[in-house]
Amino acid sequence: MAALLDDGPAAHGWVDDPRWTLTRVCELVTRHFGYTYSLRGMSLLLHRLGFSPQVRAHRAAERDEESVATWIREDWLRGKGLPARRMRGSASRTKQVKASAYPKSEPGAGAGTPR
Repeated sequence: MAALLDDGPAAHGWVDDPRWTLTRVCELVTRHFGYTYSLRGMSLLLHRLGFSPQVRAHRAAERDEESVATWIREDWLRGKGLPARRMRGSASRTKQVKASAYPKSEPGAGAGTPR
């Protein structure tokens, strides 16, 4: 069955649209093997055989991939703006308080020392 699907729909008479649909696969199996499956049954069978549903990317035929990559690299990233780098050594976004800001004469001045 995989060989029949690899030939593509055009090889089996569907030249108007180059995609496999469950309806087409069901019809192909009925023609070649004489078995009739429901759409759900065919979906389960294809999944068991290792096939998965694929959706084509909707892109314009005139699309130039090189121009798109250049635009993303140069214009889009520049307009997006990268976040400012933070200073190393602190996970806090607030201003650090210096140890010299606390007077040593107040109670609890030695509370920060290890025991």
